[in-house]
Amino acid sequence: MMRSLIFILAALNGINAIFMLLAPRVWYAQVPGVTETGPYNSHFVTDIALAFAASSAGLALAGLRPSQAVAALLAPAVFLGGHGLFHLTATGHHGHWLRDGLLVVLPNLLPVAILFTLWRKAAR
Repeated sequence: MMRSLIFILAALNGINAIFMLLAPRVWYAQVPGVTETGPYNSHFVTDIALAFAASSAGLALAGLRPSQAVAALLAPAVFLGGHGLFHLTATGHHGHWLRDGLLVVLPNLLPVAILFTLWRKAAR
């Protein structure tokens, strides 16, 4: 079950990264709430796309090599967890609690929860 979730998260982050890299202006215009964060910046979108790609790779590695999952999940947990927490604190002034909670906060905090679960198991 956990490996399946890891692979689903890897795929979702990879798809998002590819979308951002191949069609950054479309991504910016189509993803709910993005235009509310400021004007389009291609450099910024590309940088964030690469962070999503790295997160996807780390998640995929964690799924493929369970014995290395704790190490493989560190970078995804930092970026995605930080991204999720930032949205948790920043959504109040945009008024999109439900949307951001379900589409950004929850999926981005899952790698953190998985990392801590696996880390605790490994520490026993």
